[in-house]
Amino acid sequence: VDFCKGIGISVVRETSEFAQRQLESRRRLLNNPPVIKGGPLQTLNACTNQWTKLIIKVFDEDDDQTIEAEITKIFGNAKFSIKNGRSDGVFVVMFFSKKTGTFEAVVSVTDGITPVLVTINVIVTLAPPKPVVRYRKKSKKHHKRHYKMWT
Repeated sequence: VDFCKGIGISVVRETSEFAQRQLESRRRLLNNPPVIKGGPLQTLNACTNQWTKLIIKVFDEDDDQTIEAEITKIFGNAKFSIKNGRSDGVFVVMFFSKKTGTFEAVVSVTDGITPVLVTINVIVTLAPPKPVVRYRKKSKKHHKRHYKMWT
């Protein structure tokens, strides 16, 4: 750009901004979506009245800096929560229900560009009954002692 011929800094700024938008568009078009280990359909077996967890592992072929996950939809009357695991791309989904049946949640995982939906199906059965522990009361047996008298 020849600044001496009347092209101002505003034209240079607009040209640079246009080039940046083009680079961002190209990056978005060439982006690979996050890959879910085990696929986008995850199944979990759980028992009533017990917290159960499912680990979702995600990796990104583009090495995008940010991978995030959130629960976007819950089907059924159950509790789902999600938190980050101990390493990048690992998410822990916690589940709890007082009722038996099939429950479902949808988790949206994104690398900041492309979202991927993960469906979690939870099959809940009755928890096994807790064993009944019976305690026997210790009874003290009183023994009568017989003494012989020597005469």
